[in-house]
Amino acid sequence: MPQAYSAQFAHLYNRRWTEFANHVAPYLTHFYADTELSKTNKHVLDLCCGTGQLALHFLQFNYQITGLDLSHAMLQHARENTRQFVEAGLAHFVQGDAANFTFNRKFGLVLSTFDALNHLPDEQALRDCFACTATACEGTFIFDLNTRRGLNNWDGSFIQENSAELTLL
Repeated sequence: MPQAYSAQFAHLYNRRWTEFANHVAPYLTHFYADTELSKTNKHVLDLCCGTGQLALHFLQFNYQITGLDLSHAMLQHARENTRQFVEAGLAHFVQGDAANFTFNRKFGLVLSTFDALNHLPDEQALRDCFACTATACEGTFIFDLNTRRGLNNWDGSFIQENSAELTLL
């Protein structure tokens, strides 16, 4: 399986790019907690889970998490960040392709945040991802994407408080 991100990138991501997950997690857990399905299906699939920041939030609210990511390095961080839940059997992290996956369970909620689906190679991969998700999800699929318009307006710059860490890229 091809590697999506290096160990150095995963390390930097884990240290510096957790704000989005921390920001949206309360909204997402509140949304799902307000559904009837959340009372009977506590299983959440974190698609393109990265280093497990969003998964950690759901785990702290008594949900069971399966995280799927293409990057072995990102998954190592996810397992470490959620170690107590992994050891308790409440969190499982699987290396796999978001455009080609199956699970033996139905998830009440499937999430893919921080524009992760934009990393799929083409439109067919996105369609395949949606098809796999439709099979795995009995409830709601929440995702975000950058659109062509949004990407065309992005100037490619971002601000980093500690520029010394940029050398890790």
